[in-house]
This record gives sequence, C-alpha cells and structure tokens, in this order.
Amino acid sequence: MDTTFYINFFVALFAILNPLGNLPVFIGATGNETSGVQRAMAVLLCLFMVIFLLIFLFTGEFILNFFGISLPAFRIAGGIIILLMGINMIRGHMANVHGDTGVIKGGDFQVAESRLSN
Repeated sequence: MDTTFYINFFVALFAILNPLGNLPVFIGATGNETSGVQRAMAVLLCLFMVIFLLIFLFTGEFILNFFGISLPAFRIAGGIIILLMGINMIRGHMANVHGDTGVIKGGDFQVAESRLSN
C-alpha cells in the first residue's frame, strides 16, 4: 500500500485517541497513587484500548449494518455527542474522576485493577 495511507491513518488515530489531551485527566485521576500503580494503570488502559480498537476494526461495519445505522447518521450522532461534551466543558460541569480513595492492599496491578473497576 501507499505510505501516505499509513501516515494519514496514524495521524487520524493519534487525533482520535488524543494522548496529550488525556494526560491531565489521567494524572488527575491517579495523582494520589504510587508511580508503580500509575504505571500499571497506564499499561492496563493501553491494553484495553488496543483490544477495544481491534474489536471494532473487525466488527464495526457488521455492528452498524446489524442495527441499520448508516455512516452519515453515525457521524451526525458523534458530532452531537462532541457538541454536548463541549457545552458541558464551557459550562464548567466536571465528572467525578477521583472516585473512591480508600486504601487497597496488594501489588501494583491488583491496586490498578481495583481502581479501574470502580
């Protein structure tokens, strides 16, 4: 395939995932954790995202066809969701990202799994 296709694909994927924009959210949610737990949470979240993206890479078109959703309708719905998120950001409504701050015993991955399951 053409090299420009791969460049466009990875630039679009980078823009969709927005790791730089999500970094403050991750730091805010894991600021009270040790660096080991933060690292474990980052690894678990990355694994989840890779699995999530691969599932929808192979089944996304089938799911849309199964529910009878056209691609333009999906784009419009996505635009509306982004609009609503932007309005909430402008109005200053924030979701509670800190959750439970109780003490959890165990290794870094056990603590990370416990925090992510809440």
